This record gives sequence, C-alpha cells and structure tokens, in this order.
Amino acid sequence: VLIEAGPGLVTSFLAAEAVDRIYGTQSDHILSADALAAVESLGDELTNKMASLPENKYIQSEHRVIGEDRLTILTKPRINSGKI
Repeated sequence: VLIEAGPGLVTSFLAAEAVDRIYGTQSDHILSADALAAVESLGDELTNKMASLPENKYIQSEHRVIGEDRLTILTKPRINSGKI
C-alpha cells in the first residue's frame, strides 16, 4: 500500500511499525513558513529507531539524483532473511 497522506496518518503508520519502505525526497527549494511537516513528532525513542543506520529500524537501500532533486529510499530489513 502506498501512503501519501498528511503528517497525522503518516506518523500513525510509522508509530505502528507498519511501514516497510520510505521514499524521501530533498530539493534545494526554500519553503515558506506555511510549509507543513511530512511527519509529526515521533518522540525521541521512535525517532532514534528510524535513523538510517544498519543497527536501527531502516537502512538506506537506494539513493538517486533526479535532476536537481535527491531521492533516498529507506527499507526495513526482512527479519528472517536479513535481506532488503
């Protein structure tokens, strides 16, 4: 299931550990003060688990440059196989 929703629903799925892959994009565009966050506060414990380090919940499985933007894909490793 692809979730492209507001920060409340996205945060709920992350907190429930119901997300296998995260597609994050970055650009050099400056956002105004009215810009909304993609994720609400997850708290320190869950935020630390989300870090893209091998010993944590998600690892970076791919990174691409698309024009002037960047796409980073974080993947939760499969428990039994150790593979992405």
